Amino acid sequence: MPRESLTSRRASYERLFRIERDRFARAFPRVRAARLRWLVGCSTIACARRDFAYAEFRARTITMSTRVLEYPAATFLGLILHELGHLADERFHEAGAERRADQLAERASGLR
Repeated sequence: MPRESLTSRRASYERLFRIERDRFARAFPRVRAARLRWLVGCSTIACARRDFAYAEFRARTITMSTRVLEYPAATFLGLILHELGHLADERFHEAGAERRADQLAERASGLR
């Protein structure tokens, strides 16, 4: 099977984002206004291997590195759910935010 183009994959991932955002919003209405922003390359200077995305709570924005387009949709899904968890977390600035983001994502999606 031919590898889909990055442009096609990006469009697919954007559709997946909208679907998951809307599903997540059923449990956490505050994320309904969330938007996805693409960043070419890395989200930090370090460009660590796991450095694909971050959430901006007040702006309701998830910034995703275009590097994720090289990975399967399941990777993108996991990242989106985790970042939506951050946007749903009213205590985002307190210790334990990473764990809470995963817990909120599981609660909203049923996926672990």
